[in-house]
Amino acid sequence: MFPTKAEADRTLRAALVDQMRGGYIDPRHGRVTFESYAASWLEHRPNLRPRTRELYEGQLRNHLLPTLGPVELAKLTPPVVRAWHAKLLNAGTISVTTAAKCYRLLKTILGTAVEDDKATVTVVASASELANDTRILGDPKSYAGRRTVSIPAAIIPALVHHLEQFAEPGPDGVVFVGPKGGPLRRGNFNTTWHALAHEAQLEGLRFHDLRHTGNTLAAMTGASAKELMVRMG
Repeated sequence: MFPTKAEADRTLRAALVDQMRGGYIDPRHGRVTFESYAASWLEHRPNLRPRTRELYEGQLRNHLLPTLGPVELAKLTPPVVRAWHAKLLNAGTISVTTAAKCYRLLKTILGTAVEDDKATVTVVASASELANDTRILGDPKSYAGRRTVSIPAAIIPALVHHLEQFAEPGPDGVVFVGPKGGPLRRGNFNTTWHALAHEAQLEGLRFHDLRHTGNTLAAMTGASAKELMVRMG
């Protein structure tokens, strides 16, 4: 309920604008519990092999739902998942392999939930690389650097595929890894980036240019100057 009709009208107009931009998410979707969504997820996969379905049902029943079942999707944050994963390992009742399989199932189900709505990425830290190759994790350069940025729905399937096939496993795994499986380093990243830019006939395109391209595309959807500043951090 809204205190006045004017306030209700303003909220409705804002929601309609977000919907037209593709950035609106029905808040009711986030209030669905993980247990309810997981049941629907299984129901809509009739082609699963009987053994696979039985395995998923057992993992959910024994290791996922007791802790995460009543949690709303919007509240399934990385800290919540990390706490669940740590509890699973520390209990000592299942193997590391089984815990990893449960985590993969959770990631797959939540990946589908992301596809069902628009998604976001939250910036909470930054990585600095010293001259001696030491990598230091710390806070973003400014308060504005801590921000949540929406991800276009069109690229979500590619991101989910990347997480499943190329990212490090586990809730704290690095999303983009280097040639030897560790965190990306500035030197090997730049070499790879320039080679790919040359192959795509985009000679001279800097990785940082993508930041400006993203903001230009956001501006074309009608984002305000304040929204663009927040997005850029």
